[in-house]
Formats: sequence, structure tokens, C-alpha cells
Amino acid sequence: MVVLEPPERGNWHAPFGQIGPAQSRLLAYLNKGNPHTSRTDIRTLMTRFQRTALNPCATLVIDHADPAPVYAQLMTQLRAKIFNGEIAKGERLPASRPLAYSRGVARRTIVTAFEELGAEGLLETRHGDGTYCVFDEKVSARTGGPGPSLDLAQDQTQDSLEKDHAVLPFSRKGIDPGALSIKAWSAAAARAQRKLSTSHLFGSLPGGLPRLKEALTKHILALRGISVDPSQVIITAGIRESIDLVTEMLPSLRCVAGEEPSNERIRKVIERSGEIRPLYLPLAVDQDGAGFGALETAQPVDAVLITPSHQYPMGITLSHERRLDLLARLGDSDTWIFEDDYGAAVRYSGANIQPIFELDSRKRTIYFGSLSTILFSNLHLSFLVVPKDKVGPIVRIQEKKGSLASILAQGALAEFMECGAFAQHLLELRRCSQINYTFLIDEVRAKLNEWLEPVPIDGGGSFAALARDPAMDDKAIARAAWAAGIDPAALSPMYFDPAASKPGLVFGFMGTSPEQSRVAVDRLRTILSGGSS
Repeated sequence: MVVLEPPERGNWHAPFGQIGPAQSRLLAYLNKGNPHTSRTDIRTLMTRFQRTALNPCATLVIDHADPAPVYAQLMTQLRAKIFNGEIAKGERLPASRPLAYSRGVARRTIVTAFEELGAEGLLETRHGDGTYCVFDEKVSARTGGPGPSLDLAQDQTQDSLEKDHAVLPFSRKGIDPGALSIKAWSAAAARAQRKLSTSHLFGSLPGGLPRLKEALTKHILALRGISVDPSQVIITAGIRESIDLVTEMLPSLRCVAGEEPSNERIRKVIERSGEIRPLYLPLAVDQDGAGFGALETAQPVDAVLITPSHQYPMGITLSHERRLDLLARLGDSDTWIFEDDYGAAVRYSGANIQPIFELDSRKRTIYFGSLSTILFSNLHLSFLVVPKDKVGPIVRIQEKKGSLASILAQGALAEFMECGAFAQHLLELRRCSQINYTFLIDEVRAKLNEWLEPVPIDGGGSFAALARDPAMDDKAIARAAWAAGIDPAALSPMYFDPAASKPGLVFGFMGTSPEQSRVAVDRLRTILSGGSS
């Protein structure tokens, strides 16, 4: 019995080879609307369609209540099917027209999803032949990248990197060395240097290298659905320069609201930037992210700093309802939103929620993106996306202060993105990080449950574990862990208000393999139980 699920009612439960009235209408449509299609032709077309419809694409589900675009929902489901092996390398996907009809969406929606997955290196559309899966999990796991076409095979440089990898287990810095192909990066850097001209080395590059701005524009459109002009992308040398530029552009920040708990280093950078030291208004974080009730009763707020994709340190994703609530409370005010989209590139479940930058009709949101956190810390590259009317002011400030972002690093990254290696890197980073996360959180639950309660996450590179004993001295435990060669962070110092602080530990895992996690959790258990390490 073949069960098809089209958008309209009809007899879709006819046995294989038999034609119901709704099936006939579908096949007439597929046959370019010819109402005189013979039953033999219909049966032939039906057989062909069923063979394609019975592949994993037949289970794709469109949730119209989900705020994510339909093409993004399809991308998430297809990506998951590719990663878990339901769609194997070399498998042909259904044609866009019948697949779109069976899902009740426009053909262009299917084409967009296929094109974006093609840009990620998962699918390949062959003219006149169809769309095929080209992702090979075995090759990707072995080489840290795609197959021979990009020449990302693991070599001695990669091996030496793994041996020299100095990031301690549970550190929030660094990624799994196996996720980055040093050979591919080195090749991209060499090609980029050959393309440098005198104007690149000595001329003015407003906002950064044009090639990289163009590549990042395509990247944030595919990843986050943000559609901007390349001129709105400003390349910086890290979060510190990004904040310095923004606070100099907005010098009168007297009160900044932000999450509680939050990254204390970011708070301090904001406090030390600008003409005055702004007050900090904490916004308590719960299971839906930051709450914005405090904005109604406090003094006027000049800016709200938020990490909606992966709140650090709790790892919570800000719900779509909370995002709309924030914008509703701000109304037509001139309050700025600083959207730090940390963790958006690494998700394990659920679709990316629409960024505030796209939701804010006031055009008062500045988007902060980091590249070092998903490549390597010594890259020292980040970027801003600013409203069109702020491009001129912020570029002038950057030219006056002098850009700190290396032109060589910008060129290498642009080449890395343009050749497709960056998309493959993100795929491998997500795969490695999900393996690391799943193993580590299971280890914490199994071995540290007496002391800690981990908070599950949907993506990102760290998670928090709350202390079951409110009297736990998490700072002393973190110091003892450091002495034992592991690096969980104490949670309580990340609270702005000491009276609201809760003890716990924050675990990074992007650079911690399952083998490292097993040993490190055992060491931490010894410390928590009062034994010697």
C-alpha cells in the first residue's frame, strides 16, 4: 500500500499501480496539464513518481506555525536526513516540481532549499539529470572536509596540530582540530596572497576587503536569512573592536540592558568604551531566554545587548515570542539592539529562529558576528552588519582609528569561503560538536548527577550545569579543576547582581573530544567528591 500526502483531499491510498481520481489530477498536472493523458502513461508516470516519493523526502513536514521560512524548514530536515544516512551519497532526490506539489509549496521554495544545500556542499544539481546528494560521511569524518575535489585530505600538518593542541578540556575557546583542514586553509591563504595587489596592501578598504564582504553577505543570507548589501558588512578584528566602533558611533549610552547571567568580559568592554561608563540593567534569563519586563520600570534604556541564538553562559535560545516582545516593548523608541549571534552557525536540533535584525522594522539593530569562534582563535576576525544609514559613520570611525583586521587573514578567509571549503568546514564542525556535546552531557548526567544538573541546549559550543547545592563554591572548584588540567568555568561570577547569582559550572566542548571528556569528567568527579586529583 502506497500512501502519498498531497496538499489537497483525494483518494491517495490506492494500491500501487492503481489510479485514483486525485492521483489522476496530479499526474495530469505533472504531464504539463494534458487532460488526455492515457491510463498507460498515467501508470508509468505514477510508478516513476512513487519511486521518488518513497525516498526520505516523502516524510518532509511543513509547519506553517513555525516562524522560520519554509525553505529553511526543508533545509533543516534534508540536512538531518543527509547527516544520519537516510539520504546517501549518490542518491538522486525527487524533481522539484512533483516534490513541491506533494508538499503543498511553490516549486521555487524547493529550488531555493536545494541551491542553499548545494552551497553547503551537500547536494549537486546536474543540468538535465537532477539533484544528487554528494556528501560522503565516511570521507568527511576521515579528512575533516569534502572529497578529493577540494584536496582536503588529512596530512602531517593536521596530525601535528592535534598533537600540539593546547586547549584544555571544557575550555570555551577553540574547536575540534579535526574539524578544520589545515591543508585547505593553507591552500586558500596561498591563493589569496597571489591575488593581492598594491591597492590591497596600501590603499583604503572601507569596511574591509570587498571579496570577504561579498562572501559574508551570501553566508548570512544562507545561514540566517539576513538580506543586506555588502556595504553594510563591516570587518573587524574581534568583538572588542566591534564594540569600540559601535560605542564611538553611539557615544551617549547611559544605560545598557543585558542578560543575567552573561559574558562578564563583554560587559566590561562596554563599560570601558564610549565617553561615559553606562549603567548595566540585568535581564533575568529563564527557559525561554531573557525576559524584558525590567525595561518597563527602569530608567530609559539606550541599548539592549542580547545573544538570542545561544545565550552565554546558559545556552538558551531566545524564543520567537520573546523576540517579538522585546520589539513591542521598545515600540518606536530610539533604543538600539546589539544582537550578538554567537552560536548561530552550530545547531543540533530545531530550525534557526529569525534574527532580530530582520524582525526590527525600526532598523535600530546592529548584528555582531564572530568568525574566530568557528574557525580558530588566532584568526582575529569578526564582523558587524549595520543599518544602511550607519554605514558611512561607522566606516569613517574605522578609517580614523585604523582597521585592526589583517588584510592577509581577510583574503585567506574570502578564498576559503569562495571555494566551498568554509561550507564544508561548518558541516564538519557541526558534526564533531554534536558528537562531543552528546557524549559530554551524557557523562555529566551519569557521573556528576549528585552535584550538577546540566541544562540541555539546541546548539552552540557550551552548556551550563547548575549546582544542586546552592552553597557550592564553584569558584574554588574551577580553580581546583584548572590545577588538574581541565577548564570548566564557574557560573556565579557571570552574574552582575551577586544577590541573584547561582553556583554551577560551564562546560565547553567544541574542542574536547569524547576521549578527553571521559578522563576529564572522572577528574572532576574526584574533585567534587572531595578527593585529590
